[in-house]
Amino acid sequence: MKKVLLLFFLIVSGFALANGIDVEAVYSFDEKYNYTIDLGTNDWKSLKTHQEKVEVSQIPDEILSKLTTTALLDSILDYPLLIDIYAFNTVDEGYINVFESFNGLHEFVERSNYTNTLANKYFSLKTEYKNGNIDVFLDMFFCKLLIDGMNLDIMILSSGDYVYTPNGSSVFVLTRGEELSWLERLLINYQMDSAYPNATRLGMATTNYNCHSYAWYYQSNSNIYWMNNPSAYMSDGSYSISTPSTGDKVFYTYADHSGVIYGVNPNNVQNPVTVTSKWGSCGLYQHYLNDCPYSGSVTVWD
Repeated sequence: MKKVLLLFFLIVSGFALANGIDVEAVYSFDEKYNYTIDLGTNDWKSLKTHQEKVEVSQIPDEILSKLTTTALLDSILDYPLLIDIYAFNTVDEGYINVFESFNGLHEFVERSNYTNTLANKYFSLKTEYKNGNIDVFLDMFFCKLLIDGMNLDIMILSSGDYVYTPNGSSVFVLTRGEELSWLERLLINYQMDSAYPNATRLGMATTNYNCHSYAWYYQSNSNIYWMNNPSAYMSDGSYSISTPSTGDKVFYTYADHSGVIYGVNPNNVQNPVTVTSKWGSCGLYQHYLNDCPYSGSVTVWD
């Protein structure tokens, strides 16, 4: 399909140039881009790392700049890893991480009409959703996610408390409670499960607790604390750098994400380490170290 589109582009461009026509003015795609690998397929399941998923989900340059802004937004709403936005401590942090790895968002924010396009799409979908169409709800959900991320909305937190490291350092935690509707939780579960088919979800999407609280404080689905900064556990001598073994903590330094090593299998050359971690407001997952929404260097703590 990509070759056909490229050939068509070359033919149209050649005709336009030969006749003195502005290619930029006459040529555009007004339909969303169809990604080369779809969620739910065996080809998607064969992708074993987050980076592999990112690489196959970029929009080709020869198509990207030619998409109308509306078609580009529709393409972004179909981006297989867009749900990663919800895998971080805040929506704006998640948006930044997805933005840095997806060329569709880079292109979108360069368009002069992107804010109006996004707002119009969202309110149009809200009106359309009165009929209860789940596909419309899905697009509306992701539009709201983009709006929140782009405007760097501050999440409203109810109250705070303190927990303590093994060496007695105090760590501030928040009590957010459940901020997601039941339908939103089901939608997040479905989208994340589809994006990471080789991971096993152990718990529902929830805002009750996050990765740091799970890894460092209390490894249970009944955890009620949201911890934004676990650095005290790594700086007060409670834990020290170690080689990977079951039960150790892992910290993704760039992505600010924590997990617990579930197992180590040296025979699995590509993914020897399996981790259990809570993905932001999404669910609790058991996954390979590099097959998750988080990239960059990792430190291991025992």
